[in-house]
Amino acid sequence: MPICMGIDYGTSSLKALAWDTDAERVLSVRAEEIPYAKKGEFRAEQDPKTVLDLAFRATKRLLRETGLSGSDVKGIAFSGQMHGVVGLDRQSRPSTAIITWEDGRGTRDMLREMLELAPSLLERSGCGLATGYLASTAWHLKKERKDLFLEIENLLLPGDWLRTSFGTTSKRVTDPSNGSSSGLFDTQARDWNVEAAVDLDLNPCLFPKVLESFIQADVVSQRTAEATGLKQGTPLFVGGGDQPLSMLGSGMASIDGSLLINVGTSSQVAIKSSQMARKGKLISFCFPGSGFSILGAGLSGGAALRWLRDLIQEGCGVLYNTRGPEDSYARLCDLAKPVPPGAEGLFFLPLLAGARHAPEARASFSGILSHHRLGHWVRAVMEGVVWELKDFAEDFPNTCSPPSVLTGSGGGMSNPLWADIAASIFCAPIRRTVFTEQAALGASLLAGVGLGIYRDVEISASRVPLDRKIITPSWSRAYADLAPGATRAFNTISGP
Repeated sequence: MPICMGIDYGTSSLKALAWDTDAERVLSVRAEEIPYAKKGEFRAEQDPKTVLDLAFRATKRLLRETGLSGSDVKGIAFSGQMHGVVGLDRQSRPSTAIITWEDGRGTRDMLREMLELAPSLLERSGCGLATGYLASTAWHLKKERKDLFLEIENLLLPGDWLRTSFGTTSKRVTDPSNGSSSGLFDTQARDWNVEAAVDLDLNPCLFPKVLESFIQADVVSQRTAEATGLKQGTPLFVGGGDQPLSMLGSGMASIDGSLLINVGTSSQVAIKSSQMARKGKLISFCFPGSGFSILGAGLSGGAALRWLRDLIQEGCGVLYNTRGPEDSYARLCDLAKPVPPGAEGLFFLPLLAGARHAPEARASFSGILSHHRLGHWVRAVMEGVVWELKDFAEDFPNTCSPPSVLTGSGGGMSNPLWADIAASIFCAPIRRTVFTEQAALGASLLAGVGLGIYRDVEISASRVPLDRKIITPSWSRAYADLAPGATRAFNTISGP
């Protein structure tokens, strides 16, 4: 029973997953919620020691609760939240906090200055340049925290830092999928944009070497083995960014026109393409192995519903004294079920964390009337998240014909109501993944490729089981009538 493990360092939680390559099923997943060390309008930081301890604990729990031994695990790969950055000093210790993609220190003025100094940033980066990216955060540290920046020997993306912390060496590597989220990458060439780094007076030696996602980068250290129960010397594979790996863990690795709708903490609508494409609000990441993930990314997906839930919990906790988070979400969705499409005129613009192309944009409700009840607000939030994804999809290349079936992933799409709203707005049925932790599953599949269990990335994706039940759209005509109003609302958002 060869087991591949995927470890996903997401924004709000860390997950360890065990994939049985013989039975082709997920044995178990263990998750730990990640607290913020600092969180505010312009700061989003996590503590490295806390995150590493949580990763060790999730791994140890996974082994213990499945009855697996360390020697059962043949390889491990990592998925990581994209865009963020960790600075390491000369002793390979974190000299900064883990600065996540939600961090807002990259102002419009600062981004403009960077683009004036290094115009090739936009020319070569498939995701452009935005606040929260490794490039913009590094630039901010260089300008505003000069003493701290001088201590930094390496700049790593969060998932790459976590893999390094599990391993034995000081070898710094990333993969094209993760690196292409930094803003300082030549996405077409699948390597760093050295010209832009020099233009910004950022030493190219700060950035890790680029290897493909399924290449072995290290092995489990003695310290990690003692803390987790893993076997010392177990191969650690590079892994990649959580968005492309979510596509892989959803069974999408072929260029066949399939469209993925993912609603996790953030939200994405994505396709795989042989060509990099940037148009309007779309961005492109390198896909593991070959090709590109073209997507529109909303910063507030499931986080928007969590925000509403927490607001209700704070104001009237007795109403939502539930058995846990999943039960509280189920109760909210029960309130939204009888509300008609369009929430009787209540519309939500889901920009609680701004937008990549317009970081200073803000969320809002409009059309509020006295008859709106809590169920209307819940449905408006769910619809707003999907309308944003539909707005992104309008910019997909003309070669991407409307899909006959969508693939739904993430915790949001596991909810039948939210999945039906998505199917109806996109006017296509949705088939959902059996397992909701797609990024961790994608990482475990990469470990399988690295071990030679799967011939290539595409073969590994074909092993992902999908739910046989397809969600057919219930309200396509109603949402088609509402589409012009939603389009106008998103067209009011302007970037720098």
